[in-house]
Amino acid sequence: MSTNSVISVKHPDGTFAAVSCHYDGYHTGVGATLVHYYRNYERVKRLIQLGNLSTVCPRISPPDGVPHNFEKRHELTTTAYIRDRGEGPQNRARHFRSFDEMDDFFGREHVYVFDACPNAEEGIWTYWDRASRKQHVLPIWLEDRWLDRLDYLSNCDVNYLREDLDEA
Repeated sequence: MSTNSVISVKHPDGTFAAVSCHYDGYHTGVGATLVHYYRNYERVKRLIQLGNLSTVCPRISPPDGVPHNFEKRHELTTTAYIRDRGEGPQNRARHFRSFDEMDDFFGREHVYVFDACPNAEEGIWTYWDRASRKQHVLPIWLEDRWLDRLDYLSNCDVNYLREDLDEA
């Protein structure tokens, strides 16, 4: 059984781009992958440009020369319906003028929003709790424990955490 989620980016002009992700939408799945591997605005935009996703993984694209498609997946590479399954334009990223417009369109329980920090390399992932209508900052999972954003920024070896799995 799948746990659908929405992965979105809030652009500097206040608009949103979003895709649906079919599998593992919980904090420990999609949420953990996003906070670990997608902390840069440009990288998040590249993920969203893939369109709707089957899975979100550490890599956006497979390593050079490594086969990756919907039937034969590279285990660390995100699987997208358009790129990897050849599905049509109905799977493109959607664009919205507001969070409420996006939320109304998708109606998913698990909604992740990347908000880029002004003049910073990294942004903050938040999780929208539909039941309480509240937004929460996602903690960072590191070395078998959850860290809040302040712990992450002040106590972690940020250079170690910034390792990017794909350069392209």
